[in-house]
Amino acid sequence: MGKRILVLGSSFGGYHSALKLRKALGNGHSVRIVSSEESFTFAPSLPWVVAGWKDPACIQFNVVENLKSLGIEFVKDTIVRAEPGKNLVIGKSGEYGYDYLVAATGSELDSDAVPGLGPKGYSHSIFSIGQALLARDALAGVIESGSGNLVFGNVQGASCLGPAYEMAMITDTILRKLKKRKNFKISLFTNEPSL
Repeated sequence: MGKRILVLGSSFGGYHSALKLRKALGNGHSVRIVSSEESFTFAPSLPWVVAGWKDPACIQFNVVENLKSLGIEFVKDTIVRAEPGKNLVIGKSGEYGYDYLVAATGSELDSDAVPGLGPKGYSHSIFSIGQALLARDALAGVIESGSGNLVFGNVQGASCLGPAYEMAMITDTILRKLKKRKNFKISLFTNEPSL
């Protein structure tokens, strides 16, 4: 009897792990993805959504049918607990046993860690399509106002620092094309010891 491989997450790590495992192991073993997301988002393009250069549909695709055609089962669920001693993962909708586990759930933002952070506070993020669309609308509103201060950056503990740089440079480009650059101050802050 084949082994049960359980992959948590359907973004870069989970999706590609499942594909590689299916190819390497053949059909003698089961490969199952459990994820709360049915869509794969090409996250490096989220700054382009903020800029209005890409429609969200251009940087996403539904993973379910693709995985099914490759013999990989997909289950939509949100994982709430793992019990490695029992080879069991518990989700909001079910329990999932495994022989081998790949945990590729990615990260989550914790806007509450810093008072005033996040869309409910005084900042925007580009961690998801929804957040990128909110940031796009906010940026368009500031540009429409004609002048202002734009601050880009990341907080302590952030692991993906590139989007802050990219958003600052993209915004500079947008403002130059609109011939409004002189009306805006752009600041960039980082928790890095050096640029």
